Amino acid sequence: MQATALPAPSQPDGGRDPAARRGGDPPGRTEVRSVTAVELSIVTPVYNEASILEKLVRRCSDAARQTGLRYEIIIVDDHSTDDSERILNELRTAYGLRLLRFERNQGQFRATQAGIKIAEGEWILVLDGDLQDPPETIGPLVEAFRNAKPKVEAAFAVKSGRHDPVCFKAGLWLYHRLRKLGRGTDLPAEAGSFCVMRRRIARQAAEAPFTHVNLNAVLETMNVSFVTVSYVKQARYDGRSRLGWRRLILEAFNSLLLSGALARAGVLLSGVLLAGGVLAIFSSPFPANLPLAGGILVAGVLVAIAVFGFERKAGPIRTTLKQIGRSEGESTR
Repeated sequence: MQATALPAPSQPDGGRDPAARRGGDPPGRTEVRSVTAVELSIVTPVYNEASILEKLVRRCSDAARQTGLRYEIIIVDDHSTDDSERILNELRTAYGLRLLRFERNQGQFRATQAGIKIAEGEWILVLDGDLQDPPETIGPLVEAFRNAKPKVEAAFAVKSGRHDPVCFKAGLWLYHRLRKLGRGTDLPAEAGSFCVMRRRIARQAAEAPFTHVNLNAVLETMNVSFVTVSYVKQARYDGRSRLGWRRLILEAFNSLLLSGALARAGVLLSGVLLAGGVLAIFSSPFPANLPLAGGILVAGVLVAIAVFGFERKAGPIRTTLKQIGRSEGESTR
């Protein structure tokens, strides 16, 4: 994963600026302090969002300042091909951003991982860069996380409204139905990647060896404790997704694979096919039924082999994440 880190604006005394501001400091006036002073890191992956970058950064900065926490804003540019690089460099000077830019397009999850790995805050908040998730929800989300009794490891923003095409909603419905087969927590179906979490949890999630996967699927596999905050998801400002169908399908597939839902669904399907093949042998005259019965049996065996192959990859990762989640949960309590 190749990424270029752009340094924060230089300070008059030559000190390093982690872009950490105490609530109330105006943009452009950043207090120099040690890296341990950052309390909240906001990580935002972006791709070809040049037309809204200024609005995104301004709204994030305003919302973060109102939390009263010392904060930093990390923007990860996933090799945008529009004017994002120039605009981000200008905003870096005005708002004290920390910037990463990929040398080639890696995908949203990789961009999020890269931002988490350099984040210095005790709490790390992840927010998509297309403004569908309003930055004004940062305050309520952080407040719910801060005031949770007992302490929790994460707080998720849960969508209460969607503005998506019918075909996308149909695919989402199927994904959530399959997801129930493998879920490890009671995480609501409409909880996405918009969340705040403790740095220990975030750093472990950032090590998940997947290129395309949903962050919430990783955290769900870790069985993190959480609270939720409801918000209304906004319509896409230009009506166009940056992911594309191929990456959306890959994300869904890997998320179901990681959770174990795909394995359970595969076992069920394989069992049905094998049982159907056996029934086909005895339900009609032999050998006339042999091609049909044989085809069904072969399909069942192939599904079983595929499940075994996928589980060889995902099983150890899932086990490791669950063990990490348990140990982190004990340390939080």
